[in-house]
Amino acid sequence: MSAGLRLLLASESPRRRELLAAAGIPFRPVPSRGRESVDPNDPFMTVEANAKAKAEGAVIPPDEAPPLLVLGADTVVVCGGSILGKPTDREEAGDMIRRLAGGRHTVGGARGAGARPPATAAPRSWRDARRLMCGSGS
Repeated sequence: MSAGLRLLLASESPRRRELLAAAGIPFRPVPSRGRESVDPNDPFMTVEANAKAKAEGAVIPPDEAPPLLVLGADTVVVCGGSILGKPTDREEAGDMIRRLAGGRHTVGGARGAGARPPATAAPRSWRDARRLMCGSGS
C-alpha cells in the first residue's frame, strides 16, 4: 500500500483477519452497516454485491482520517444449484456438512474495495469461483 494509505477491513470474519495478519498487512477491522442479500439465480453477483455493500457500509472510526482503503469481502458455497447461507445453529451446520460430504460444490468469493474520500480512487471489485470436492467425512 502507498505511504499514508491505511487499510480498514469491513468484516467480522476471524479468518479474513487471520489471513491479513499472516500476510503482514497492517489493517484495522471495522464494523459494516452493509446489508447482505442473496440472489438465488446468480450466486456470483450475490457475493460481488455483498462485498461492495460491506465496503461502502463500513463504519469509519472518528480517529481515522483519509486517505483510507476500505475492504469488504463475501463468500458463498453453492451446492446442488442452491446457495448455502450461514448456518443458524449447530444442527443446520451439521446438515450442510452432510449435504456437502462426498460431492462437488462451488465456492464463490468476492472482494470490494473503495477509497475514502471516494474521489481518490474509483471503487473496485473482484470475484472468482472454484469447484471443490468435499471428502466423505468418514
